[in-house]
Formats: sequence, C-alpha cells, structure tokens
Amino acid sequence: MLRVWYEGEAPTRRRHWRASPREGTDGERRHFASIDDCIEHLSGELARR
Repeated sequence: MLRVWYEGEAPTRRRHWRASPREGTDGERRHFASIDDCIEHLSGELARR
C-alpha cells in the first residue's frame, strides 16, 4: 500500500508531497519527506526482487 499526501500551509507556499509505503498488511512502514525519495526506494526494492 502506498499513502501519498500533500502537507503544509497554502498561504506560506511551503507545501510538500509526503509518502509512506507499507508492504502487505503486516509489513514495515517507511516514511519519506519527498515523493522522489519514495520512488527511488520503491524502484530499488522492485529491482532487488
């Protein structure tokens, strides 16, 4: 499961994408401060398998 959300205050224009993937229902949850970091992690996991 991959949870993606936009975080921050609109008036300050300091908004960022956040992402948190979890493997299966009992899998470890990871948190990333950027969508790019999350995609890089997922790409590495897919290549490893």
